[in-house]
Amino acid sequence: MIAYARPAMPRIGVISDTHGLVRPEALRALAGADLIVHAGDVGTPEVLEALRAVAPVVAVRGNNDRGRWARALAETEVVERSGRSLYVLHDPARPASTRSSRGTRTSRASSGATAFSISTPEAPDRAASGCRSASRACG
Repeated sequence: MIAYARPAMPRIGVISDTHGLVRPEALRALAGADLIVHAGDVGTPEVLEALRAVAPVVAVRGNNDRGRWARALAETEVVERSGRSLYVLHDPARPASTRSSRGTRTSRASSGATAFSISTPEAPDRAASGCRSASRACG
């Protein structure tokens, strides 16, 4: 009998709206992540440094991120892992024409200003929402 090991899916931690503060419970929730995605309103570059101590970080700029350090952050990012794409932006209310310059079809979308939303290729126009945030309460 031959057994094939299925490659492990990467663990991606998603956080947003830290506004300059990374709580210890957020760091504990992100421990063990292979990658951390910050969906905007980081607040200070020190937040990114604290997150990078846990795992590599991909971050986007939120409407409250200002200054030279924040200008280095893109407004959107596409994270690709294990054949899946995660489209990251802070404000999903921005006009659609400014959202993706890459034209990438994604299987997940994460935004900071609202809860986590998921769309699938089978239903690209219907997003199912559920809050999965390490930085704020779900309500």
